Amino acid sequence: MNKPKAKGTARETWLVKKFIAAGFEAKRAPNNMASRDVDVEFGGFAMPVEVKDRGQLNLHETLKEINSRYGLGAVVWHRTKPAARKRVPVGPTLIAMDVDHFIAMVQYLIGGHDDGDARARVERER
Repeated sequence: MNKPKAKGTARETWLVKKFIAAGFEAKRAPNNMASRDVDVEFGGFAMPVEVKDRGQLNLHETLKEINSRYGLGAVVWHRTKPAARKRVPVGPTLIAMDVDHFIAMVQYLIGGHDDGDARARVERER
């Protein structure tokens, strides 16, 4: 396995373990899934997640791609910078998603959704 692939796999595995430790169902997606590294379920609300471990990221384009492929999704970005021998973290690991998808997910989780299908409602509102 090449170095960038190993780094990505390690970050995906870290994220899955973090979600599981928080009490959510999570697993790494199959390797052939474009723009989808982790699948996580928040109390019945399934979410594909793209994981990026790099210094710079076009967050808007990455989020646009995952949303166009799966209808909704999130991007986890672990920002790093070069150091003497390896890349080191810069700030916290971030998670980003479209505000409409975030609202739909929270409404679903707190039971405030009206039709029981947050994904369908987000798609209708687009």
